[in-house]
Amino acid sequence: MPVELIYKTAKRIIHPNRLKKIISKIIDFLFGNRDTRNKLELNIVFVDNSEITELNKRYLRLEGPTDVLCFKYDKYCGDIIISLTQVEKNAEYYGVKPEEELLFVLVHGFLHFKGMRDNTIKQRQQMYEKANKILPKLTSL
Repeated sequence: MPVELIYKTAKRIIHPNRLKKIISKIIDFLFGNRDTRNKLELNIVFVDNSEITELNKRYLRLEGPTDVLCFKYDKYCGDIIISLTQVEKNAEYYGVKPEEELLFVLVHGFLHFKGMRDNTIKQRQQMYEKANKILPKLTSL
């Protein structure tokens, strides 16, 4: 289960060692099958708003920053790109700690990798329900 943490920003919200434990728990929850977990090759890339804005425009043709993008290359390989700048802005907006928002965004990215979409209200609701089942299991790590 090679999961690589790549920081393209000096900002850190959760220590990388703790983050690896959290990611391992998310993978256990979503990909419980040992064979599937062992085949995963994921990069979790942390960027700032300027970089995620560029990616959002180039690949999704959307203007402005977003908190997370997921690029899935095949069943087992992909990149989850997270803007730590946007995570902090979201945390302030929603009145939560940046750590809590990062966990939510991370789970959200993994759900996209798993194939879930959030293009409609119904899809978004299903995604939030799934995330809310996972998040309580991560807070103690």
